[in-house]
Amino acid sequence: MDVWLIKDGERSGPFLAYEIERRIRDGEIGPEVPAWIEGQSGWRPLGETPEFAGSFSREKELAAVAVPPDLPVQVVTSAQMIRRFWARWFDLHLFGLVWWGGMRLAGHDMVGLMTDLWMLVWQMLPWFAIEALLIHLWGTTPGKALLGVRVRQANGRLLGIGPSVWRALRVWTLGVGMGMPLMVLLCQGLSFWVGRRVGRPLWDTAGDHRVAVAPISKRRVLVFAGLFMLLVALRTAVLMPAIEEIYGEQLEAIRRLDSPGS
Repeated sequence: MDVWLIKDGERSGPFLAYEIERRIRDGEIGPEVPAWIEGQSGWRPLGETPEFAGSFSREKELAAVAVPPDLPVQVVTSAQMIRRFWARWFDLHLFGLVWWGGMRLAGHDMVGLMTDLWMLVWQMLPWFAIEALLIHLWGTTPGKALLGVRVRQANGRLLGIGPSVWRALRVWTLGVGMGMPLMVLLCQGLSFWVGRRVGRPLWDTAGDHRVAVAPISKRRVLVFAGLFMLLVALRTAVLMPAIEEIYGEQLEAIRRLDSPGS
């Protein structure tokens, strides 16, 4: 079926039916556009043709569907900030256990890795790439899921991959100072201060994100605390041989001070 149109005083065509349907969906042509369809006696408005009148009716129905407004501007409480803090460090300890455990199993020089400042900086970056993907796909991470924390756009939808990556990069630089020991403390303190003053951390303010913090039971908090301590213990066990090699003299001095009769 060939379709001819008159737009801006000029005749154009022929178009196939699926092309006309696409242009109607994209808003390129309206129902008032004169059209001639193969077999039709004369020109008539496209919206009055039996072949395409239904297409404009469907577009009107879709336009009339109520769309909820954006989620309200979020103001986080200190309790929510603290919960998000522990969720983030749960994720970092979980990734750290996998990372350092993998390095040890692969036979890498653990002492060399732990004394290399740049390695301490860059070893955290892969986690934030993983976090960006998790936030994009599910809006949460293992630590956030345990504590009932989810990240969304202002309209309630999941973040696109681009905004999710930018959010993760902001957290890596502004939230944890790229893993540099002194910068971690400074950035964490600054993030908490900005979050309480502005209502949201810098990375969520910049992207206009909403973070839902659902109520959780005391039992769930206890489970989280137990898992967190287990992660810390396992990570410490993985790193302890290298720690003793690096700080052996200091640790021995502490043991002598703590021993009875010293």
